[in-house]
Amino acid sequence: MPLSAVRHSSNCLAGRPGAAPVSLSSIFKTYGNNQQGQILLEQNPPRFTPDVKEYHEILLKGSCDARGKFNFENVAAGDYYVMAFIIWKTGPAEGASSSGGAVMKRIRVEPNSTNVVRMD
Repeated sequence: MPLSAVRHSSNCLAGRPGAAPVSLSSIFKTYGNNQQGQILLEQNPPRFTPDVKEYHEILLKGSCDARGKFNFENVAAGDYYVMAFIIWKTGPAEGASSSGGAVMKRIRVEPNSTNVVRMD
């Protein structure tokens, strides 16, 4: 099933809740809930080390176009987390620091459907 999202972002991903053992607890620890949220780099988001290998194997990854839109095709029915990471460099090239953060939304993909997700 096609899955689309709109957000000014450079990287985006979707993953199934519970597909990796730590995914639900990691989402909750990062965003304070498991439905929708955002976190800024300035808030010092938690780091999960070592990363669970299976987590990266189950992700659908992509980059947005110039208008901030991205698509995932042939997504199986089920529940997913859609996340967009918006990170940029500030300051002079040498010693530049990162700014920005991430947004997350839990969605349900129904069989034979097209989903458009707005990441507000």
